[in-house]
Amino acid sequence: MGNPSVYYKRALQYLAHCLAFEEDNFNLAKELYFEESEERLERFILEKKLQYDERLFFYNAGRACQVTFDEAHEEGCDAINASIGGVVEFEYFIGIREDN
Repeated sequence: MGNPSVYYKRALQYLAHCLAFEEDNFNLAKELYFEESEERLERFILEKKLQYDERLFFYNAGRACQVTFDEAHEEGCDAINASIGGVVEFEYFIGIREDN
């Protein structure tokens, strides 16, 4: 089975990339797309979450999930299973899911 952490980090990379790209900061967007540090990506995203319209932020988060699933689909069944776990972790991080 694939590693869900890989897909969590991919979702973070895509979301950070989208947020930087929307600000016309193309160099930062490219840098964040290839960023390896989850902590840096998480800090960047949380900072931007406070600055963005909530609907726009979650729209971009949905795009990040869609791209993550599309790539996993191309990689095969193990990747799809792992991507589900990674995206659930991503949903907890951005605040869509909460434990009751």
